Amino acid sequence: MNLEIVHQKLKEISVDMKTIHVMSLEDDVKISKQSQSIDSRNFANTLKAKRYRDLLTKKPNSFDTIYEALAIHSENTYIQHDKFKLVQVFLEDIYARFERVGNAIQGINEVIAAISDQLILEKKK
Repeated sequence: MNLEIVHQKLKEISVDMKTIHVMSLEDDVKISKQSQSIDSRNFANTLKAKRYRDLLTKKPNSFDTIYEALAIHSENTYIQHDKFKLVQVFLEDIYARFERVGNAIQGINEVIAAISDQLILEKKK
């Protein structure tokens, strides 16, 4: 591996690592939309919970009260599922960054090995 190739490879690694902290626009938009959706659904469910508490004091054993409790629990389940999907997006992004770091380390390792080989050859001359 000649010096120009080594320099180019290190330059490519450096450029890639300079943007390791930047989230892609696609993931950022996806996360923002999911987060806003979760917030609005959570707010709406909080209002349902207030109605449920009113029903509970007025008609504790009515069908409407039981139905409202089940509706709130069901919505909470969907909200938790959406939160889990949001965490999955973050984890996928983190794993992609780990892969980039691993590739950079592998590239640096190849450069070091090439430089080491070159130094050994020159020393033998």
